[in-house]
Amino acid sequence: MPLTPTDPFELEKAIWTEEDFDQMGWHDVHIHAIAFSTVTHELLLDIDYMFAWVDPEAPEVHYTFWMAPCTLVFANVHSFAAEIETGLGLEVSHVEREDAGRPKNADYIKREKEWKWTFNCQEGVFSFHAVGYQQITRSRPVRAKSQSFEWEGRGGVSFARCPYDQTDSEQARMVVPTSASVFNASPSFNLNPAINAGPR
Repeated sequence: MPLTPTDPFELEKAIWTEEDFDQMGWHDVHIHAIAFSTVTHELLLDIDYMFAWVDPEAPEVHYTFWMAPCTLVFANVHSFAAEIETGLGLEVSHVEREDAGRPKNADYIKREKEWKWTFNCQEGVFSFHAVGYQQITRSRPVRAKSQSFEWEGRGGVSFARCPYDQTDSEQARMVVPTSASVFNASPSFNLNPAINAGPR
């Protein structure tokens, strides 16, 4: 359920994994860039993740969003396939996870389970197999009217893996563009992706 405009919250953690999948949702999330590492067998996504939707506050009629730039890294990736039909950029509708059995290299990577991950986007679909993921929150979440940040405000494209709470205070502060229409809010957050409205 969406939060009310006066709900207080506190950030639960800066790094999320496949263990949190049932609590998380990527509906309406914008993907700014995708990277592949053939050395580490990883797939990386640079996204603006919405931790929570907030009900409109009169006289406003639109939702606002607690969100931050994140790096989403999938491990031991193979069998990537994509069918992108139209559009420039990718906006996620929902993410599906299906059990795909035991990895062929399970003895080497010390992991006994992998899944097929399917990203259903407004512009098409891409899928792959992976044993899991880490989603790293790169900047302190802010409450904004838009569902994505402009490149200038988010520091362009990044696949950095250092969570904001482990960077120095200067680097951790994101410069948010005025076009994001960011709300001033308390520095105390309770950002749990379980609050995220809409499908996964």
